[in-house]
Amino acid sequence: MSRADEERIRQELLHSREFIAQAELARRCELKHRSTIKRMLERLHSGGFALEWDERKWVRLDRSKYLLDLKLNEDEALAVFIACRLLARHSDRPNPHAVNALAKLGTAMRGGARVIGEHVLATSEQLKRKQSQAAREYVQNLETLTRAWADRASVYLYTRKEPHRARKFDPYMIEPSLYTNYVIGYDHTRQDFRTFKIQWLKRVSSTAEHFEVRGNFDVQQYLGNAWGINWGKGELETVRLRFTGNAAERVQDNVWHDSQKLKQLDNGAWEMTVQVGDTLEMIPFVRQWGHECEVREPEHLRKTIGEHARKMAELYDNVKQKDFLDADKRG
Repeated sequence: MSRADEERIRQELLHSREFIAQAELARRCELKHRSTIKRMLERLHSGGFALEWDERKWVRLDRSKYLLDLKLNEDEALAVFIACRLLARHSDRPNPHAVNALAKLGTAMRGGARVIGEHVLATSEQLKRKQSQAAREYVQNLETLTRAWADRASVYLYTRKEPHRARKFDPYMIEPSLYTNYVIGYDHTRQDFRTFKIQWLKRVSSTAEHFEVRGNFDVQQYLGNAWGINWGKGELETVRLRFTGNAAERVQDNVWHDSQKLKQLDNGAWEMTVQVGDTLEMIPFVRQWGHECEVREPEHLRKTIGEHARKMAELYDNVKQKDFLDADKRG
């Protein structure tokens, strides 16, 4: 078997996700001696190329065992570690695949950067200790969605609110967000594009049905209009925020959104303007700055934040009044 023949077989199996008849594989790879395909496949398999056969003796790549041939320099490896470290800090559903990836990364780095490698391994152990039954259920759903996304295969979703109702769904993309992950795609029940929080899914079952992305739907374009994960109905809305005090200085340190524009106002205040498709996820962002962030527009967001502020004031006034009454009784 020549190296060229071997590479053609590898590439064909990498690009195909279905079982292939050995004669068909030989034809696609333009092998002159088709009778040797069985021997070629066995040799590849024994050499570590993960293959599996069905009852017909058709073959495909076993992607659950296939190892990516990935080479990283020290800076790239550190970037991967930082991403996984953020996962460790901001996820309540640790992923065993992330744990295994970190363990491999740490072991590889110990050769040339032992101090960093040991730290990566310690992070892997920290994540491993956070495993739970809820995490295992979540990971199983994530694995099913990952394979369906890669295969462009429809799935059935069962949510925690409706555990006995199957929703046919075409997964277009899995998107991370703070403390959670979402799956974005086409919901056949609603006949519209939807986003589901993966932690809210009770079960995900695979199907053999394949799909094509509908219309000109571009996930990256839609997410570019979102503050976080909600992109709204396609119409952009202008949000203007005025920052004062310490917030005026701190808001300049980050790029909070691709569309943001910052400008300095009088008395040391700063104004940030963004264009987003939905303002719902901006509410906790605004609230975290307290009285040092004022919504200038849109009016509906300004009213929402004002109502939150009034309810918080009532809450603390009631607590203060209760403490006063309790102290008076004790006196």
